[in-house]
Amino acid sequence: MSRYQPLVDEDWVQLCDNLWQLLTGTILDTRIPLERLYIVLQNLKDKSVLDYRNLSKFNEEERAEILKDCGYNFYNSKARFFEQDIDFDLETATFEQMKSIYGIGDKLASMWMAIVHGSNEYPILDTHVLRFLKEKGYTSKIYKELSEAFKKEAQIAGLTVLELDKQIVEQGIRKRRGI
Repeated sequence: MSRYQPLVDEDWVQLCDNLWQLLTGTILDTRIPLERLYIVLQNLKDKSVLDYRNLSKFNEEERAEILKDCGYNFYNSKARFFEQDIDFDLETATFEQMKSIYGIGDKLASMWMAIVHGSNEYPILDTHVLRFLKEKGYTSKIYKELSEAFKKEAQIAGLTVLELDKQIVEQGIRKRRGI
């Protein structure tokens, strides 16, 4: 069992035994439902290539084939994301350091900070949260403004950023599953 806390139940994070595996999952966590990503990462783990360091040993074409075989939709575009040398300690990585990794932007860096450090400072603005904010009347397209708006909404609700995020994401998952 992973030492990293999943953000919601049945999250892929529970598959990760180290930060390098978590990094692979983070990079692949874009435009894919949690349930599907879980299966992809389990397949990568079964092939002993969930760890970024192992996956990066293959060339881009081989990585694409591995990702495709594991059921990942965007295998060609993501294959090149595993070529960067990471020259900082993932355990103490800052938000900005995480954003310096090819394929990781504000959302995924925020997710990393929440999973690894339990940080409430960086809201994870995924599809569910953005829909929530839009329903609340926020129309900005600027990540930082929406992040501040979400912090405000969490405060109004009497919840931490992570608690409100978890509620919203779980509601979205239930809705998608028809529950």
